Amino acid sequence: MGLSLQFHIICDIVVAGQLYLTYCADKALGRTDMAEKYKAKAETETQGQLVLPDKAANPLRIKPPEGQMMTIVKSNKDGALDKFVASVSGWHFKCQEKGFVSQNEWDKWELVEDVDNQGNKLYTPNPNMPEKEFGIIFVGFLKALHIPHIRYTKWELKPGETKPSLVGKDRREPFFYFQYTMSVPVVDVESIGNFNTTINMNVVVRLVNPYKALFLAGGWESLFDAAVHGAVRETLGPLTVEDVRKQEESGNLTKRIMRLNNDVGGEEGFRKKFGVQVIDVRFVGFEIKGSQKVQDALEAQEVNRLMADAAVQKSREIVTLANANAEAAKITVEAYKSGGAAAAVRQMELLKEALLGTPAKVISLGGNIPIAVTAPTEKE
Repeated sequence: MGLSLQFHIICDIVVAGQLYLTYCADKALGRTDMAEKYKAKAETETQGQLVLPDKAANPLRIKPPEGQMMTIVKSNKDGALDKFVASVSGWHFKCQEKGFVSQNEWDKWELVEDVDNQGNKLYTPNPNMPEKEFGIIFVGFLKALHIPHIRYTKWELKPGETKPSLVGKDRREPFFYFQYTMSVPVVDVESIGNFNTTINMNVVVRLVNPYKALFLAGGWESLFDAAVHGAVRETLGPLTVEDVRKQEESGNLTKRIMRLNNDVGGEEGFRKKFGVQVIDVRFVGFEIKGSQKVQDALEAQEVNRLMADAAVQKSREIVTLANANAEAAKITVEAYKSGGAAAAVRQMELLKEALLGTPAKVISLGGNIPIAVTAPTEKE
């Protein structure tokens, strides 16, 4: 490393330290306006202009933004792992717990919640002043940032388009996310009856163990994509067209994908094996294609479904009418105590009020009984 670069790095550290000490002094003396001025200047000089370079001679780094993590390695960017740094509120690494004893390298880098299911506080964050006020952390000398390569697809609305489309994400940055929303298209899944199903889904995953995900899995995104494809084909392959149509509503396919987290028959699940946990699954497209016979069957099923919906709506109208008649009759009996003519008029008014907000209408009354509640269809 040249003397010029070393000099600039040392100057950067000194300037950041001076700004920090000035900020603390002004804050202690109650000069909050000056303190915030120095804080803003420090943020500009240490982040906006990136004066904390990723060099072995620089022991400071900018902390990851909220919801993201970074990997610190020894010597250079291809060196051995030193540690992970996470900015995920409510979560911490197991190795940060007091008294934790690691059995192996990967267990200590598992992210867990600060409070367990029984309400016990496992970890309390206690950032120092440079980290809290400026987002600067000390990583030590002879350290570097590891740059992971993460690739996945996502549904996004492109400028000038009215419908979202699949967009490939290719990230080569020092910071990586704790949680990802990935779009997984599964095309032409063949089932019984010679028809194919194409499914588009959004899957939310968390990197609950970045050591396993980045260093043991060897490309966790492609492994997860293959696991989802396998689960979908395994579930839909043995089904008929009628059963496939029910999958989206029944939630069985969603449950099957969520079970990728679980250990089954001595085989470790995706969470334990690769440090990636499935959090949520949502379908954004579910299309069935096949021969003309299959298409006719699908159309017939859709007609039956629409007729069933119409029957349900009709039954609701009948129930509404029955309830309205019962309520009107009850109040009419009470109204008759004060005069028959007034009661008959009042019954019609009450019945109309009871049917407000429904498609039913009172056409005429014969005595105390409505003889028509829905307008008849006029002949052309």
